[in-house]
This record gives sequence, C-alpha cells and structure tokens, in this order.
Amino acid sequence: MTPNIESLRINAEYLCYPTWVRLADGGEDNPDPSTLGLPVDLAERLNEWSDDFDSIVPVDDPGSAAFPSAADEAAFYARGRALAGQVAAARPDLFVRFHSPLTGWEDLPRPESGERESIQRP
Repeated sequence: MTPNIESLRINAEYLCYPTWVRLADGGEDNPDPSTLGLPVDLAERLNEWSDDFDSIVPVDDPGSAAFPSAADEAAFYARGRALAGQVAAARPDLFVRFHSPLTGWEDLPRPESGERESIQRP
C-alpha cells in the first residue's frame, strides 16, 4: 500500500492508472489501484474502467479521442463516479475526488459525514 496518502482522485487519463494520490510530502503519484488497500474486485473494476477509456484513444493521435456517442460518454463517466463512491466507502480515511469533463470535479462524501461539494474546474 502507498504510504502517507493525504488524498485520492479518480479520473481517466490515457495510459495511466485511474488513481492519483497526493502524498503527505506534497508529491503526487499514479499508483495501481491494487496497491491502495481497496477490495480486489474494486481495484480490478477501476482498472477495467481505465482500460475502457484507453480503448477509445487512438495511439497515433490521442487528441482525437472520442466516445461513439454522447450517451456512451455519459455512461462511462457515470460508471466512474459510481466506482469513486465505492472507493470513498472503502477508504473513509481518505479525501476522495472524482473528475468528469461533463460535470467537473466532485469531492465525494466521507461515509461518516455525508458531506459533499461539487467544484467546477477549468
């Protein structure tokens, strides 16, 4: 497990794991979800979600990536948001954020607080 994690963000990026951590020393890392103390099946589903994103990105022109339809894009990010919620539930000790270009950044509620804040970022 990655030590000294302050926060965790979930977002799809080409040829990266979907999990990004901010470390206590201020650094960032992009660890495999399986190293974050998550249930094995959740880590696998996060990697599958990331693989699905990679499958729409042309290797020779990553900037031209596009989902087959707006509905497919919405479904992809809804699935990612659901996974991020499961991560927040599995790791209540961490501040978890999710990003979708459709909705912006979302700070997920910690199970004990139920608080939630949505933040739009450029």
